[in-house]
Amino acid sequence: MTAKEIQYQIKKEMKKLGFGQSSDGLDEYFSETKHYVDARRYTGNSKIYDTAY
Repeated sequence: MTAKEIQYQIKKEMKKLGFGQSSDGLDEYFSETKHYVDARRYTGNSKIYDTAY
């Protein structure tokens, strides 16, 4: 499984749990360290008046 396929599967599972991916995050290759970084942020999707936490 490639990194992009894993990202997609995680996104699907997070959606099932009521979370959506935020637009901010990091998806970048750093040539000085030769590392690829993919950091995604998810936030909960709730109704505006939902108080049953």
